[in-house]
Amino acid sequence: MGARHMQLLGAIWVVVVVFICAFSAETDAHERCRPGFATCHKGRSCKTQVSCDPQNCGKCGVRCPNAAHGEGKCKNGRCTLECQERQGWRDCDSNRGNGCETNINTNPNHCGKCGKVCPAPPADGNATCSKKDGCGIQCNARFSKCGTQCLDLQTDTSNCGTCGNVCAAPANGTASCSSGLCGVACNDGFTLCGGQCLDVNNDVTNCGSCSNACQAPAYGTASCSSGSCVTSCKDGFMLCGDKCLNLDNDMSNCGSCGNACQAPANGNVTCSGGSCNVTCKEGLTLCGGQCVNVDSNLFNCGSCGNACRVVVLNSKSAFCSGGTCDFQCYDDYDKCSGGPSGDVCTSFQVDVNNCGGCNQPCPQVENGFPICSNGQCSSQCQNGFTLCEGKCVDTLWDSKNCGGCGSLCEGTTSNCNCLMNTVTCNKLCALGECLDCAFYNNIVSDPLSCLNQCH
Repeated sequence: MGARHMQLLGAIWVVVVVFICAFSAETDAHERCRPGFATCHKGRSCKTQVSCDPQNCGKCGVRCPNAAHGEGKCKNGRCTLECQERQGWRDCDSNRGNGCETNINTNPNHCGKCGKVCPAPPADGNATCSKKDGCGIQCNARFSKCGTQCLDLQTDTSNCGTCGNVCAAPANGTASCSSGLCGVACNDGFTLCGGQCLDVNNDVTNCGSCSNACQAPAYGTASCSSGSCVTSCKDGFMLCGDKCLNLDNDMSNCGSCGNACQAPANGNVTCSGGSCNVTCKEGLTLCGGQCVNVDSNLFNCGSCGNACRVVVLNSKSAFCSGGTCDFQCYDDYDKCSGGPSGDVCTSFQVDVNNCGGCNQPCPQVENGFPICSNGQCSSQCQNGFTLCEGKCVDTLWDSKNCGGCGSLCEGTTSNCNCLMNTVTCNKLCALGECLDCAFYNNIVSDPLSCLNQCH
């Protein structure tokens, strides 16, 4: 009910009371009734109890009107207003004209009883009153009640998401609350790792990136520099990969990283002083990292590095025997060593240097060359020469084989004319014929033509 309606109702109530009081005065003037009673209806003398009749309160015709949330009552001949107390309505301003204007179940200025004012509400909230809880707070939209405050749980770093949830700010960073979730903003040069703001350029447990921990190997220490893990080894140790090792005796890194000592067949290996040392079994020699028998090893025959090679013509393989290189000839070839021709694979049937056997050369022939056939030496003459008794002769001019083998030009001829002198000359062979005085084509020979056979 509005304020203006309440004022109007109050004015009407005052007029009615005045009118009734005037009427009652007239009625009571004709008769007297015992206190608290009056004759307000004809035929019913002194029957009206004006001490409690709300239609005739104190005097006949005086009505006690109802008001907002209240009912007019008469007590001891005076009009009173009985509020709807069960519903919480009270007349807190003592103004009957506006009735029972206050509900103490909901009014924060008269909460539970008239005059009890609820504490002032916080920012972003309003004071409330309820029959059950008494004074309370109603927060505005987007705000939530935390104790006696109305807070924005979406952005409040002390009450993020829920009341009392404090967003902790780590060192080198600031806390934030967004959409009800705590967050952290790190200062320049720092990175958020597991709720902490860290310098990943030199943090050994978060080097270069979060959770990238630098592991210190045995005999070493780890550090972080410019976002990269760095390992430093103790004196006497060297970093190989991610380990600190003693290169003086490490079998896998002997003298230098990655230099593994390999034990050859028939041998043992150790690393000492940074060098791989191989010990071969008895009877074997270390050659090029291998334990070999130099008595029979093809590549180390008699001594390391002395390799037996197939360099002999017509030899099919080389081998080492007793520390000496040897070779084997193909079938149909004979082996010959140590002669003028050196080591050869040949045929004793046709080789003029090894005819019929090793190191049996066929003799050389003037004006011809030796041949070997079926293991027997013979000779073959050059063109223009004839083989006579093992020699190659020119039968056109050879006086002992003139015109043929064994044809001898013998004797002398006197009265030969040489340079106008009479001389005696040996018979000569010319063009395969024996001639006197060295005539040739009817020309008398001079001493020079007589080949010094003139005397």
